[in-house]
Amino acid sequence: VEITDNARLPAAILAVLVAWLTRSVLATIGSGLAALWCLNWLIF
Repeated sequence: VEITDNARLPAAILAVLVAWLTRSVLATIGSGLAALWCLNWLIF
């Protein structure tokens, strides 16, 4: 897995962190998608 060209891995790590902290499915999905979109727009 290439980390430099893959925005999904950092977004997934953030989503796992949110899931662990909030125990909310909607917050996990929302934060993961938002992180993925932002990373694709800003960096990748």
